[in-house]
Amino acid sequence: MSAHDEPTQRPPHGRARLTDSPWFWLLVFANAALVGVALIGPKYNVRQGAVERRYEARREIAGRALGQPASDTPPDNAAPDDTASDDPRPDENSPRDDSAHIVPLLPLALTLVVVNLVAIVLFAWNQVRLMRPQAENSHPHGR
Repeated sequence: MSAHDEPTQRPPHGRARLTDSPWFWLLVFANAALVGVALIGPKYNVRQGAVERRYEARREIAGRALGQPASDTPPDNAAPDDTASDDPRPDENSPRDDSAHIVPLLPLALTLVVVNLVAIVLFAWNQVRLMRPQAENSHPHGR
């Protein structure tokens, strides 16, 4: 076998390329996704707020069509204590917390952070394993 028969194993200088590792690519794509989530987050909050307000309006209209007052239709994700307040309908002009969405970006961002951490650890472990001298790997009993 010549050195040209196995180009993906090791380059001529004896060291594997970083781009040969699948953990490198997982790290690159997970970081790109995390940057994308960070960049799109503010725009997502505005758009998701509008989508959720339309959803709530449609739900209220559907409740009225069925003959139920608006205060009788609590949100799907409300706890039982959330419906027992003095003012059942929040003021329309009050500032809304755009970070409290039904479908938030936080779980996606946290998942990407965990994937990044796992990829960093596995990539580093793989690089350390590949850096060991060939003599250690050639003897099964550590001689």
